[in-house]
Amino acid sequence: MIQRVSEIYVKLGLVFFYAVNSVKRYKNRKSTWRNQLEITVGSKIQIIKLLEAVMPYLVHKQRYAAIMLEAIHWVQSQPRRGRHSAGTNYTGKNEFQEYIAAMAAEREFHIEPEVTHRVASQVLQW
Repeated sequence: MIQRVSEIYVKLGLVFFYAVNSVKRYKNRKSTWRNQLEITVGSKIQIIKLLEAVMPYLVHKQRYAAIMLEAIHWVQSQPRRGRHSAGTNYTGKNEFQEYIAAMAAEREFHIEPEVTHRVASQVLQW
């Protein structure tokens, strides 16, 4: 699956990074745990490309992704102090907080792993 995802990212022209997360670093690991391969998209521009590519295929989380896209576009529209200036912290701005609140409200309607029970051949319950 990771190979297929990386092929899609290359076709989309996305810049991405990967890392192996070894289970050896966990003290209380179980014998059934396996190493994980993590793929990370590195910039806001790349995230926009990825979200726009997957939006037509999202069903339940499409609104969540749309809010995230709006938030990224809002951050990009903010004035910069110069080419080499440090990144600005937007977490204190009301507009940014509204995007965070909207994403939190949207997330409430999704299945949460902590309260969802999966039993074979039965409907999900939460």
